[in-house]
Amino acid sequence: KADKPRRFQEFLEAEVKANPQLAQKKITAKKSDKWEMGVMVAPSIGNSKKLNMGYGVSMAYALSDKVSIGSGVSYSEMGATKDMTSGREGVFNDPSTSMAMVAETKNLQSVDASLAGLDIPLEIKYHFTKKLYTNFGVSAFAILNQKQRNNYLQGSVETLASPDLSQPGFNAVFSQRSVWEPVPTGEIRNNKYLGFYNISFGYKQKVSEKQSFSVEPFMKLPMKEFSKENLYLIGTGVRLKFDF
Repeated sequence: KADKPRRFQEFLEAEVKANPQLAQKKITAKKSDKWEMGVMVAPSIGNSKKLNMGYGVSMAYALSDKVSIGSGVSYSEMGATKDMTSGREGVFNDPSTSMAMVAETKNLQSVDASLAGLDIPLEIKYHFTKKLYTNFGVSAFAILNQKQRNNYLQGSVETLASPDLSQPGFNAVFSQRSVWEPVPTGEIRNNKYLGFYNISFGYKQKVSEKQSFSVEPFMKLPMKEFSKENLYLIGTGVRLKFDF
């Protein structure tokens, strides 16, 4: 009797049973498809309005077709600025203050901080479609380098010759200029680690069978304020990723 035609799935199952090594290769390939590695660059801007850069590597493991868990490590820069003049806008219009301006004055206007370190995230990725996804999670930031400076408005009394030649003499003029001073290392609060909440949305485009390119707008929100001046470190930017 002629053999009945077999379906393709039945043919594959028969081949797997006949060749155990083929089954092992199939299992190994399936496991490797769940892992995703990548490299990234992440320019961002904080409330200091300065461009900060980040570079790193990422990895993710697919728990299902929709959900995966990711981590990695990146070298990141962050910065913050705080205005210290709140509630002191009318200080120079006070008559008693104006009469007292007979020597140099120095008033703190703002505080700038910049830091760099290693950012290690732990995030959950949810795929809306094969191309659109979102990430949310937390990250630990280990500070490697930290700088801070104070910005002042310095006033001084200058004695100038009278421009009227018919009445020679000297006039005292009060002038102001902006100056800044670095904060000594010993006066900076020594925070070794910071925590952040992370959220991002991404668009992923396949480049080849295994490689893809992603554009991922993101936001980093601090778990607590930073330094004794309560600087608020926040970062918004775009993460560019190449996965393989």
